[in-house]
Amino acid sequence: MRWSSNFTPVLEKLGCTLLYEVDPEGRELVTVEVSVNGTIVNLPWRQYLEEHVDKSEHELIRRNVLLATRNFQHRVETFRREVIYGRNNPMKVRHISYRVEFQGRGAAHIHGVLWLDLKEIKVDEVDNSDLQEGYNRLRHNQPLEPEHLRAIENFTDAFVTCTRCVSVAGLQLLGQDADLEAAKTAGEEAVKKAEEVNWHGHSKSCTKGGGPQCRWKFPRYSS
Repeated sequence: MRWSSNFTPVLEKLGCTLLYEVDPEGRELVTVEVSVNGTIVNLPWRQYLEEHVDKSEHELIRRNVLLATRNFQHRVETFRREVIYGRNNPMKVRHISYRVEFQGRGAAHIHGVLWLDLKEIKVDEVDNSDLQEGYNRLRHNQPLEPEHLRAIENFTDAFVTCTRCVSVAGLQLLGQDADLEAAKTAGEEAVKKAEEVNWHGHSKSCTKGGGPQCRWKFPRYSS
């Protein structure tokens, strides 16, 4: 498969092979086949990184820029194809525009905009005509009627959350009919990801210039 073949030359130099599978629930299962004391074993990729790769993430990226870039690009393309444009995506995305930006240390990230088909979207307690009219009025700076406000609020709540409450986040991910245990599991994963990669940690750069507070104005209200 294309993802593993991208890394074949590098892995051959390390004397290992990458094995990639997707289970019936759509979860990626990645293992690395390595030789340990003359015996071939399959290690989960996280364990492989922990036991066989330099512990410094900075050094890992610095020494494997091409590999990291190809992996990043593949994940972006897969997310666009399988999630954003996936048949089971309730957001009914029709168009997408995005740009790749790089932080000072070289870390790539994406900023993008999605165009949704408001005629096709199905959200509980949302009349599509009210939703379309509401956004049309916002576009032309016209006052909203109560039904337009309710439609926009319910539409937004169906796809966006700013809570870190595990059960609530899980229910919003899986839908109103999901059982609580499944929702709790999904919510834990979503909250963990948010806290790991979308959380501002203050550094010297925040008070650059001698200011007493964070110059990026964190923490901020949700928006």
